[in-house]
Amino acid sequence: MIKLVSLLQVHLLLHFAALEEGGVMQFDDLNEDMTAFQRRYAPQIKRCDEMERVLGFFETQFKELDVSVPEGQKAAKNFWVRHDAELREYSGISGNRLIEMERKLLKEEKALRQLNETHDKLNNEYNACKELKYVLNSSLDFKRDMVAEESNQIFGESRAAQQVKFHTLIGVIEAGQDKVSFQRMVFRLTRGLAFLKFDAIVDQNGDPVYFDTMESGKLERVEKFVFTAIFSGQAIRTKIMQVADAFGAHVHDVADDETRGDIRSQLKDITERLIGLSDIKEKNRAMARNVLSSIAQRYWQWRFTVKLEKTVYHALNKCDVQKAGYMVAQGWLLEDKLETVARIVQTQEGEGNNLVLKSTKKKPPTHFKTNKFTSVFQGMTDTYGVPRYQEANPALFSCVTFPFLFGVMFGDVGHGILLFLGALALVLFEKRLEGKDIGEVPGMLYTGRYMLLCMGMFATYCGLIYNECFCLPLNLFGTIFEKIPAMNNQSAVYIIKDDPHHKLYSTTPVYSFGIDPTWHVAENELTFINSYKMKTSVILGVMQMTMGIIVKFTNAIHFKDRNVRYVFQSLH
Repeated sequence: MIKLVSLLQVHLLLHFAALEEGGVMQFDDLNEDMTAFQRRYAPQIKRCDEMERVLGFFETQFKELDVSVPEGQKAAKNFWVRHDAELREYSGISGNRLIEMERKLLKEEKALRQLNETHDKLNNEYNACKELKYVLNSSLDFKRDMVAEESNQIFGESRAAQQVKFHTLIGVIEAGQDKVSFQRMVFRLTRGLAFLKFDAIVDQNGDPVYFDTMESGKLERVEKFVFTAIFSGQAIRTKIMQVADAFGAHVHDVADDETRGDIRSQLKDITERLIGLSDIKEKNRAMARNVLSSIAQRYWQWRFTVKLEKTVYHALNKCDVQKAGYMVAQGWLLEDKLETVARIVQTQEGEGNNLVLKSTKKKPPTHFKTNKFTSVFQGMTDTYGVPRYQEANPALFSCVTFPFLFGVMFGDVGHGILLFLGALALVLFEKRLEGKDIGEVPGMLYTGRYMLLCMGMFATYCGLIYNECFCLPLNLFGTIFEKIPAMNNQSAVYIIKDDPHHKLYSTTPVYSFGIDPTWHVAENELTFINSYKMKTSVILGVMQMTMGIIVKFTNAIHFKDRNVRYVFQSLH
């Protein structure tokens, strides 16, 4: 039990507990009757959650704008492990400083979001001008074709036909939309009184032109098409507009009576507008990158501080606040860290602080010292259940049994070597990959690199026993069988070498190592090999179960249980 008068000492003590890898202190909850919202430091935890949200937003912006974070600060381990002298000098963050930090982060977030909103508006305007540019180009080509048709009298010599006034409707639709369905819907609604054509938007080299759009908060590049509808009558226009709206198409207002000269003038204005918008967009992105670069210099410091302070306030909520003005913390401590904790508690700044050691009948929590190799096996074992205090740790046995059982199931020399080499590469480059964001799945592989290394070794070993390499027979030591050619419409027969009488059984020694490769071409291959693997797995499984029972029996003896018959209940 620890009696703390100074809030500074509380921070120092809790910081020490959080900074040590693996944790050296575990506090008991002295306020179990309170809900999470009733606890004293619930507002501070809420502020920490809000700051973590803001920091997460900054992280996404780093990736989107390709802003690098300084490598020297990227490894969180550098912040979690501090020297004792630095720890004593660290005074902890007060409530006012926490509020100031939150205000600073929110200010940076607001400025960055305003820049993003401006960029989105500029991007939408840029895309609209870009679409209009290609729409005008398509309209210009259409006007040229119409002039050629009129000169050739394609519409006929009939005066009545010449008096028919045609209208055009030009818009843009994404390439992902079904153009056939769009055309079919227009045909059905207009009863075939509208002609529809599509033109791909390409550059001068004939390559597709892509548009930058924001879909579900992610920047995507999409390809679009220009469609031109030719019809007669305003009622048909309305129907085509409804279909275009249903398919998410953008319709641009281009007057039918505009001349080619008017269209060229609009194209010139649009081109100048696009150049201006492009410059403004680049300046906006440059400002956003400058803001993010300033944030990146302090990002990991902020991340570390928020995580640390949140841990501290969670622990403070477990302390009992007395009316006399001091706080009482109760929990468990590693024996080798007792001297350090006593020195932190009994400093000059905290007069009246004291550390009380008392015996209790409560079961202590379990703490295992692990390293880079054993941590992944310990984590796998803890998913099934954490052993009791002073109980035998089964994770030690799983370092061998788990990879070996994997090898029995995945026995293949080729695949095992590939798995081993992949894990070996992760082990050799672990310092370069430590602390880097390499993705969810690669991160999981990196965490279990030593387990994968063992799995690759055992898979290669079992593959040698099975004599399989990439699912093909592997003949390293020859075979003890010889093939007798087929005779009298019968299949070929394999007999044991040096057996002139072709007896069913022979005293010839068995294959040198593993399974004879001839079994892989035998008619009863699956029956024999599957039976072999199943029996091997059963034998290994029984051995492991027996070992588990023995370990359980030793635990019962260690804890001096009077009745140990329950240990053998699993045998019935």
